[in-house]
Amino acid sequence: MSGVVLVAIDGEPVLEEAFNVEPLRESFEVTVNSTFAIASITKSFTAILVLSQVESGRIDLDATIRDYLPAFDAAYADDVTVRQLLENRSGIPHYVDIPGWFDPDVVSGFTPETFLEEIAALELRFEPGQGYYYSNANYYLLGLILDAATGRTYEALLEDAILEPLGLEETGQIYAPGSQVVAPTYIRDSDTYQLITVGSPALFRATGAQFSTARDLLGFGHGLMRGTILGEGMRTVLLDEERPMGFTVTSVPIADRDVPLITYNGELAGTTTMLTIFPEQNGVIVILSNNNLPYSALVEMTITIAGSAFEDR
Repeated sequence: MSGVVLVAIDGEPVLEEAFNVEPLRESFEVTVNSTFAIASITKSFTAILVLSQVESGRIDLDATIRDYLPAFDAAYADDVTVRQLLENRSGIPHYVDIPGWFDPDVVSGFTPETFLEEIAALELRFEPGQGYYYSNANYYLLGLILDAATGRTYEALLEDAILEPLGLEETGQIYAPGSQVVAPTYIRDSDTYQLITVGSPALFRATGAQFSTARDLLGFGHGLMRGTILGEGMRTVLLDEERPMGFTVTSVPIADRDVPLITYNGELAGTTTMLTIFPEQNGVIVILSNNNLPYSALVEMTITIAGSAFEDR
């Protein structure tokens, strides 16, 4: 593994370690302070941003896409609600369903306008609210709804509502001008590693385009549970076990008991990330990898580490 593992209890790290694969260390040495693309953990930030605007009365969870984006020319715009977008229950297909998505020339040719047209042209997989289907398009639209409902940009809202209050100085958007150096990502092919980059990162704006550090993600997770960035009412909505928004809420067997946890992961262009919060133990585990470590490996590592770190809590 090439990446970082951080374990914290009561907001303080008890384990913080960087790992390097020797062929990759020569070009970029990962340290505990390295910045990583965090892929879909971006959605956790976006969900909190939307619910913070619900708290302020600027967004209604049961309003439709059309209410906020009247020019969005999709047949489903009058039917899909903000709530359904947050829950991935809109029926709107995933990016991979966009014609030509796996052709780099097609993707690089998208403008914000033509990309939105492609999303609008997609046919729903099911009637809104009648199923679950993970889709980046849901969260891309939520970013635009935040822009429209507040009269400010998603990026400015992110800074003011989450990053600044929590002191997350090493977190931002990978497409921002002058953004920090992010650990390069690789896909392993037999015994070699292929460098890979995110094409057209702005297309992942509110859905998978953030970078961060393990320490910042600890601050984010701990701040959420302390209620610093979201009130109790909206936090309950966010972390509803049956229909969570931007997180997965479940429990796993650790040692001889079921342990509740709140988690989310990201996988994109060689990066694999996982943030897991253990509310009963007031613990957080962050794993960031830049050499395409399988998601299943991060799950196994998290459970194994939790069994040791939290056994007396």
